[in-house]
Amino acid sequence: MSDAGAAMRLPEQRASVRQRKDAQRYMSYHLLIVDDSREFCTMLELALESRVRDGSLTLYFTSNGIEALDLITLHPNISLVLTDISMPQMDGLTLLEQINARNPHIKSIVVSAHSNVDFMRRAMNAGASDYLVKPVGFDDILESIDRVTQRVDIVREALRSRDRLNVYERELAIAHEIQQEMLPRVFPAFPGRTEFDIEGGMEPARHVGGDFYDFFLIHEQRLGFVVGDVSGKGVSAALLMARARTLLRSHAQQGASPSECMTLVNEALSESNRQAMFATVFLGYLDLKTGVVEYCNASHVHPVLRTSDGRSSDVCHSHCMAVGMLQGTPYETRSMTMTPGDSLVMMTDGITEAHNVSGEQFGSGNVVRAIDALPREASAQEIMMSIIESVHAFSSGTEQFDDIGILVVRYNGPTS
Repeated sequence: MSDAGAAMRLPEQRASVRQRKDAQRYMSYHLLIVDDSREFCTMLELALESRVRDGSLTLYFTSNGIEALDLITLHPNISLVLTDISMPQMDGLTLLEQINARNPHIKSIVVSAHSNVDFMRRAMNAGASDYLVKPVGFDDILESIDRVTQRVDIVREALRSRDRLNVYERELAIAHEIQQEMLPRVFPAFPGRTEFDIEGGMEPARHVGGDFYDFFLIHEQRLGFVVGDVSGKGVSAALLMARARTLLRSHAQQGASPSECMTLVNEALSESNRQAMFATVFLGYLDLKTGVVEYCNASHVHPVLRTSDGRSSDVCHSHCMAVGMLQGTPYETRSMTMTPGDSLVMMTDGITEAHNVSGEQFGSGNVVRAIDALPREASAQEIMMSIIESVHAFSSGTEQFDDIGILVVRYNGPTS
């Protein structure tokens, strides 16, 4: 082989060596042998010599229980203990009890001259996985070690799964905080602006969810607001939610009409959508001087309008296709007018489709009743809290089925 050829193979050779070492490390067991018979320890060391050489076993020896506990503390990789019962300073049964109290994941084998059933029972109660009676053949000891190390493997995998789950839980908790930070959380949102009052909230069914709300000033006299609901739940829905929200805000603040925003967002989300996910969206612009609301409803839950005289009803019934489903979908801008004292309540279907213990849905009728229970001058926050509390009371005793999102805009009229 040429020098060049050898050099080309060196990385693969090094990788192969690393793989073999990783495999040995994964299958390596640290065995502590506790017995005051030097002859027995020597014979056992010879019997296990081949396993020590190939790296599958690492051996530790001590003659009593006190030293054994010290070694376990010093070498936390010890996963298997083979011990006698009759030993100076601390007997084997006491040692087993101490090990089980400190680390129940450590497996143990008793090799003892005591054949009394009471000793066997006490050893098993103290955590022993096997009990062998001296004199015993080394083949029997090796077989017992193999059998118990299989249990060690089960424990190791369980601990690895637990650690992976803990990491996953921590990452989801971080993702939850990041998602919450993306949504407006500081209220009042525009101190000093008296033309409107706005309040929003989102409760994911899992750590993260696909519901979202947002609001922003397009210019000094125009307020943009949006509520959306991404199909599905969890991380994939949260990622699509973040993208949809960012695109909607960006296009709206650049001057696109509600229907133009929906068209642009639909084209972007539909272009590469292997997961076939989509989002329902209600997007509106409120003219703070006239109260005119231009909106586009992409298959979203109909908002509820509470008028200044205290009456509430569904509005904005016409809607277009959800975004992300099909490129080339047409979207239409419509309009309505709010008078001073009117409140527009936008929500996701996590509210209207919330279930009670009987399987009944909350529905838009209960939304209206929750609003009508308030005085006519109720703030946006009071309206939102009344609905959320009503949903929680209605679905008490059931697991939250879907994300919950809500946004309330109260129009107070132009600044005098």
